[in-house]
Amino acid sequence: MNMSRSLIAAAALLAAVSAAQADNSALPVTSETTLFSDPTPLVGGIDILSFTGLAAGIYDYTVSFTGPKINVVFATFEGTPVPLATIGITTYGYLTGTVTTTGAPLLLALAGTTAGSGAGYAGFLNLSPIPEPETYAMLLAGLGALGLMASRRRNQG
Repeated sequence: MNMSRSLIAAAALLAAVSAAQADNSALPVTSETTLFSDPTPLVGGIDILSFTGLAAGIYDYTVSFTGPKINVVFATFEGTPVPLATIGITTYGYLTGTVTTTGAPLLLALAGTTAGSGAGYAGFLNLSPIPEPETYAMLLAGLGALGLMASRRRNQG
């Protein structure tokens, strides 16, 4: 009898943990703008979106989302709080900035509750790589080499 209660409790705990993690999503970043959406959001009170496939580097970013019938109490992108606005039954979030990554996934976390059927959210993450100083140095060296070649041809001909 005591063993069956333990099994039932363990099964209930496992079901609760599985439900809380059901909305964790991995989204591959294949272009400058990555769209995301979830028609059944905030299961367990939190959604974590992992943006994967990024090369190491520095990126300018814009993250934005709209959530009709959602009460988002906080949102973070890479640990930075996303400013939120609620108008009527819709929550909006928008953040811009610069992030450095080692190639690990970038994380967007949304926490709150849904406010009824038809709740969902949609948004986008826009990433623009910032060239490293070495890239500019190589560009200038290449332009200098082209100028030198053009100067030599002009002097020879």
